[in-house]
Amino acid sequence: MRTSRVFAFRVAALVAASVLGLVLAEVGLRTWREWIRKSDQMDPGLIRYDSELGWALTPGWRGQHRHFDFEVAYEIGLDGFRREPEPPAGQSRGRVAVVGDSFTFGLGVSDADTFVSLLNRTSTNGLHFKNYGVPGYSTDQEVLLIEREVLPMSPTAVVLVVYLANDVVDNLLPVPVQGNLAKPFFETVNGQLVLHNSPVPKGGPASIRGQDGLASLVMGKPPSGHSVLGALAGRFELGQLWLRHTRAADVSDSAFAPRLERAVDRFDAIIGRLEAGCRKRGARLVLALLGGRSLFDDPKSLSASYQDYLRREIKRRIGSRIHLVDVLDWTHSKGEVSAGRWFFAHDGHLTRAGHGVLSRCLAEAIIGVSD
Repeated sequence: MRTSRVFAFRVAALVAASVLGLVLAEVGLRTWREWIRKSDQMDPGLIRYDSELGWALTPGWRGQHRHFDFEVAYEIGLDGFRREPEPPAGQSRGRVAVVGDSFTFGLGVSDADTFVSLLNRTSTNGLHFKNYGVPGYSTDQEVLLIEREVLPMSPTAVVLVVYLANDVVDNLLPVPVQGNLAKPFFETVNGQLVLHNSPVPKGGPASIRGQDGLASLVMGKPPSGHSVLGALAGRFELGQLWLRHTRAADVSDSAFAPRLERAVDRFDAIIGRLEAGCRKRGARLVLALLGGRSLFDDPKSLSASYQDYLRREIKRRIGSRIHLVDVLDWTHSKGEVSAGRWFFAHDGHLTRAGHGVLSRCLAEAIIGVSD
């Protein structure tokens, strides 16, 4: 009897210790995540409402951006874009407009460390690069921006940087996956692009936030085996980690194709519109495909798999008609290895080293762009 009681006591103590350990781990993870989230602080005023584009940068704004991963300052020129030094008079053979989202803008690095600034400092062919990156933009907004602000300036070339993690999917939505401001978007009607949500209403409906929202768009509903358990586990930090490692996800092309076909079709049509506009203005179009950290460092993950599918599908569809730069292929060809050095660990944007890699990649890709 005594032996049974001792055994029961030890089992109960072990269970209690395990539960306590799980509780402490959960509290620790929640506290850590909240600390990281609250560390992201930016001086107010960077973004202003724009009835045609949804939002835009505020001309003349200067401010600090503080995050667990970095502390930097940004400066916006009077033209409403990230400040870049003007080329010396008479020494520029042409202007190259570089358009994209927060990765092109350079969230997390100083004005001098963006890949656009690095291109200007290392340019040997007399080209001047202008940064037209706006945080949060998807391809539809970028094309509208190019038509309104860039092409009237008669650039020699337009480099559009496509962030594979969410740009292509965001083209389908009136509010970006990870945003909370309304945006314009195109739909295809009788083979023609038709603009909706224009003028853009201030504010907008609640967005689909975070990786879970993106995963639901890419993969549809979670597997039925996780429907109840997953809903419960998803409320806890430890449960979310468990689900990420146990959910069975079909990452084959046959699984991605029907789910992403509409997004790729829309992207193809939008790029076709941009291609025609650049040709009319005599500007060369260069498309750069940039993946997120998982594509470089965790190629078997769901995030990397769907980005890789988009990367290959975009190349298959438009690679023969548009000068296309695949950053992943370039890094592999050069033996460049990320191992996390190119992306901030928590914020996810490019580090100074990452901007250096991208600047070298684009510098090679656009040699002779002004010829």
